[in-house]
Amino acid sequence: MKTPAKSLKTYAAAGALLGWLAVLSQLYLSLTVRTVSVAELLIRFIGYFTITTNTLAALCYTSFWLEGKGRFSVFLRKPSSVFAITVFIIIVGVVYNVILRFTWEPKGFQLAVDELLHSVLPVMFVFFWILFIPKHDLKMKDFNPWLLYPLVYITYVITLGLFTGHYPYPFADASLLGYPKALLNGAAMMAGFWACAWLLMGISQLGKRRKAEHV
Repeated sequence: MKTPAKSLKTYAAAGALLGWLAVLSQLYLSLTVRTVSVAELLIRFIGYFTITTNTLAALCYTSFWLEGKGRFSVFLRKPSSVFAITVFIIIVGVVYNVILRFTWEPKGFQLAVDELLHSVLPVMFVFFWILFIPKHDLKMKDFNPWLLYPLVYITYVITLGLFTGHYPYPFADASLLGYPKALLNGAAMMAGFWACAWLLMGISQLGKRRKAEHV
């Protein structure tokens, strides 16, 4: 029978391999249909929150799988870091499946990669957090610094659009919506991350209390 540590490493290895496969496959697909230079395509590519967050999740899985000793690897294995990535990848899945799924119709390999990035990998990471990551010391003060990540992302997207005219998502398109509306959508995005973190933390603490009541 596998020990919890072996089960964690096996799960993390599977998550890392699937995560890197999905991100690199999407990069390959983007390169095959590019209409701009490779440099600009790469700049646009990292302008997708789906890509940056799935990359972050793949790095997290990899740090558990290979047990890296570097500061960044150790940082990614902290329960608060895994919790934050869980929040972000939940939003990736929810926003895509509720809002963006109906804006295009991918086929073939693109469809498979799309489902990996927006459905399979988000669900898989949530289960990783549920099954393997300690939750007893979770505090919102540990999550709040992670809000810098979407804040930097929003700033990047606005800057990207300003210089290239490319906006990765329709709700971020300042050229169409105007900057006040686009920035308001960005603020709503930040509020959504914070609310999701509170909800997820509340559920985990409720589960902990119920378990204690039955001991």
